[in-house]
Amino acid sequence: MRFHVSGVGSIGSLVAFHLQRSTRAHANLRAAAAELPNAFASGSGSGQSSSSSNEGAGSSSVLGSSAPGLATPHLAAPHVHGFLPDPSQTHVTLHLRHQKPVGRPEFMALPPKEDDSIIVERDGARFTERDFHIQRHAPITLLQPPPAPKARRKSAYSGQDDKPQGICHAQGYASDSIDSLIVTSKADTTLSSLAPLASRLTPSSTIVLLQNGQGVLDLLYEKLFPDPQHRPNFILASTTHGAWRKRRLHVVHAGVGELHFGVVPNALRAPEGYERSVIVRPPGANRALEEEAEARAAAREAADKLREEEGKSVGWEFFRPRTTAQRRSRSRGRAQEVLDLAAIPELPETLTLRHTVAALLAMPLGVQWLPIRQMQLKLMHKLVINACINPLTALADCRNGELYGNAAARLAMGDICREASAVLLAQARDAREGSGSAGGLDQLDASLLDQSLSPSALLSAAEAVARSTAQNFSSMQQDVHNMRGKTEIDFINGYIVGLGRRYGIDTPVNSDLVNLVNFKATLAGRRPGSKL
Repeated sequence: MRFHVSGVGSIGSLVAFHLQRSTRAHANLRAAAAELPNAFASGSGSGQSSSSSNEGAGSSSVLGSSAPGLATPHLAAPHVHGFLPDPSQTHVTLHLRHQKPVGRPEFMALPPKEDDSIIVERDGARFTERDFHIQRHAPITLLQPPPAPKARRKSAYSGQDDKPQGICHAQGYASDSIDSLIVTSKADTTLSSLAPLASRLTPSSTIVLLQNGQGVLDLLYEKLFPDPQHRPNFILASTTHGAWRKRRLHVVHAGVGELHFGVVPNALRAPEGYERSVIVRPPGANRALEEEAEARAAAREAADKLREEEGKSVGWEFFRPRTTAQRRSRSRGRAQEVLDLAAIPELPETLTLRHTVAALLAMPLGVQWLPIRQMQLKLMHKLVINACINPLTALADCRNGELYGNAAARLAMGDICREASAVLLAQARDAREGSGSAGGLDQLDASLLDQSLSPSALLSAAEAVARSTAQNFSSMQQDVHNMRGKTEIDFINGYIVGLGRRYGIDTPVNSDLVNLVNFKATLAGRRPGSKL
């Protein structure tokens, strides 16, 4: 299984690090299981990989604990473990762009001997994952759709995949075919980032879009994969983890969050969808339920005994709150609804999708699967929050927290939320009536327009995020401040403007913000010493 990561910034580096690390944990577990009889015979065992290191604390065996963290590699849940790709046939490739020696020197290329490693710092400790494959690209401009996978040109890239053989290659596609591509680049650079890779993506490949903004999927459908028969599988993802770069391939995991994803439906391959769920319980859950049942039985027995001996009715003491130990026992036994990976067919066209979903769920990043409708709702909710915070902080050149409590900022955010909510309502009505455009995933089901997308709820959510991330700079503010020359505004507020235009809803505030941010970004990009 050949995993590739495009857009190796802070979040891309974090995801690639844990993808590699969880693969090693799976490999070490298999190796330890194979050596278990010898371990009992000799009194020793092995399972530690020399390609992974923990420089802040002593290294630890993969079998030491299954708790999430960096010091001890995380083991996949039982319902995921059987669907992971063979670790001996798996590697991770990082796609890096050639960089000119201008701008901030700490972000330039690392020395060759360190270029295959990613460093992650967390809670003062430093951890390294090595042996990544590296491929470098020069930016290109897409003039026409790429050739079909079966008749593609030889791809132009520096770096070459070594063995093992990939899944797509084994199915007869070219030797440089990509099995799974995780895209963490900015929304405005996704098309140019994927253009040099498009000829290597097959109908059996899987693409994960882990980004801000909306509209990227439809753009890729239009520009790169216009034929539904030859489209790869797609996964939409969003994260609340916070990370920042010290230098290239060296990040600080500053805020622990969650990562949610949903599988984009494909009626041609799975008419009934992929979203069959199962109920699972964590390890020890059965015993926890038994303990609770025993405690309840003991309480009933005591009540009956008191009633018989003293003729008293049962008092409220038998309904006292549970102790801490009882609450923990109940928590351990709580069931969870999770994706049934067996619902993803083990067919040539969907095998990489099954392995990619399993690999995501195996990472210790609070990964949760959501049905695609819930995922759409979460993405739209996040879109409007970003539409409030990002452009205002970029224009004012301030931290997120400076919006909170500012009357003018609150008025502007209220206008943004009212326009966004009106557009989403029109979109939901259109979807319900069945008169919307076909083929795009940007349409919400009417049932998704719940209270969380009302103007007041959106404004409250935006203010809460501004307050909780008060010391942070938004990504759009950083793009303008660092003179990048462009931002993701067209995929955030611009997406709202586009929907408004489609449904005849005026969005003057969002439209003005798009123009103002684009003006400021391009003006900054032309200044002496800028990166463009």
